[in-house]
Amino acid sequence: MPYEVHQVSVCFAGAGAGEGEFTWGQREWWKEMLQDEGWWPLGGVVRVPPGRSLGDLVEETRWRLCRFPALRTRVKMGADGRPRQRVSPSGVFEIDVAEVGDEDALVVATRLAAQYTDTAFDHENDWPMRMAVVCRNGQPTHVVVLVSHLVIDAAGIRALVSETEARPEAPPRGQTSLEQAAWQASAAGRRQNAAALRYWGKVLNAVPPSRFHNPHGPLSPGIWHGAYDSYALLPAVQVISERSGFDLPTVFLALFAVAMHRVHGVDPVVVRPVVDNRFRPGLADAVGTAAQHGVCLIEVSGTAFKEVLQRAARSARTAFKYAYVDPWDVDALIQRAEIEREASLDTHCRLNNRFRAGPAPEFSQGPVPPSTFRWTDRNDGSPLKHLTLQIDDIPGGVSLGLHINTAAFAPDDAETLARVMESVAVFEAGGGVDPPDSPKALSGRAEYTP
Repeated sequence: MPYEVHQVSVCFAGAGAGEGEFTWGQREWWKEMLQDEGWWPLGGVVRVPPGRSLGDLVEETRWRLCRFPALRTRVKMGADGRPRQRVSPSGVFEIDVAEVGDEDALVVATRLAAQYTDTAFDHENDWPMRMAVVCRNGQPTHVVVLVSHLVIDAAGIRALVSETEARPEAPPRGQTSLEQAAWQASAAGRRQNAAALRYWGKVLNAVPPSRFHNPHGPLSPGIWHGAYDSYALLPAVQVISERSGFDLPTVFLALFAVAMHRVHGVDPVVVRPVVDNRFRPGLADAVGTAAQHGVCLIEVSGTAFKEVLQRAARSARTAFKYAYVDPWDVDALIQRAEIEREASLDTHCRLNNRFRAGPAPEFSQGPVPPSTFRWTDRNDGSPLKHLTLQIDDIPGGVSLGLHINTAAFAPDDAETLARVMESVAVFEAGGGVDPPDSPKALSGRAEYTP
């Protein structure tokens, strides 16, 4: 190893200790984390502002561990084999400190982040956070912080960062995971779950049998990951949003539904969007994990895009209301429905809209930077059912991350799906006219590049 690493111990103690059932959000991700044999960390590498010392970062870490029970939460397996959450009142956390010498500090930090992600995780004994401080001549340059998805989601990360910057003296706002689990087990929580399951039952009655099949698959390796970076899609979506009055997530959802219908011929289109559930009482500022998958059913065939937008909005409103549900009960409901109908149901296309809206780029019917598609990885990892589409912002545009199981979804179809979303958006934003330089949905295929 070209750099030296030592550890600094951080002793901490905080309120909110105890043991209880998993929350619905924790149940949502536990099964998938086990299937993936990973811990699905959130976070990454952050540059340290000038003037901050190692002692400052150690003190900040201690403050976080004392204040937020989520960072002191581990798993305890119950006698019945079901996992439970266990929040410790105190403990010792180890920070890795890497002195890089002449090495590139960012390269070292990035390498450590990858090492933390890939290293096996013991949910029962490891603290749910891994952290390193990269230094040159004793001065921190970068921090690596990764936190398990079991205890935090993207909105929880934002709440954590916001509170760390503000350092409020008042107790943390928002329910802890133990408080969430207690509410979910209450009479009010059971009523919410029962109402949500009734909605899911109605949707499942209308869900078509799965039509996803790759006649040339499964390939080996079987799981492919790709990215489509577009500079035409975002300004077009902005125009559609302003013109229609629907927000950006609704426009993206409608475009995804239209593209799924055009590429695979399915109708109605079933989409499982990730819902942050932060509009629920006590969850807006909670440092924890509350995100879950909802379900939308959108009819597309023979419908103008304006009407698809309206249907997507209606479906999303109801889906978001009932995404707050026990996912173990949902899984059991799907299994019963598939047995009763003697068919595999099409419930495995997921949409994770992580786009954070910034200044709107100007829509132009003239030339824009060319869109690019690339296959970034192929492996035999997480057994994805069909397809997951992730929407992320990039400077001046948007990136569509495509994760496919090649037994169900052909790689060419995944690329086409992204191109159709862009093509439809540009067409609709341009008033139903393709500009001369608009991207075409079926242009050349991307080669795989690891």
